[in-house]
Amino acid sequence: MAPKLTNPDEIRDALAKSGGDPVEIEDDQTHTYYVLISRDQFRDMQHKVVRDDDVSDVEMPVRAAW
Repeated sequence: MAPKLTNPDEIRDALAKSGGDPVEIEDDQTHTYYVLISRDQFRDMQHKVVRDDDVSDVEMPVRAAW
C-alpha cells in the first residue's frame, strides 16, 4: 500500500529514500494513487514508448511544455 504523504517534506524524503526508483503515493482525500518519477525518467520512458514524430502535441500535451 502506498504511503499517504501530506506535505512536500514527506514527499522529498520519500524520493530521497527511493534511490531513484518511482515513489507511489496516495491522495488521502480522493484515494487516487500517483507515481512520482523525475522528469528525466519520464522523458526516457516516453521516448521508449513513442517516437517524437509519431505523436502530435495535441495527442501528447506534456511534450509541448518541455
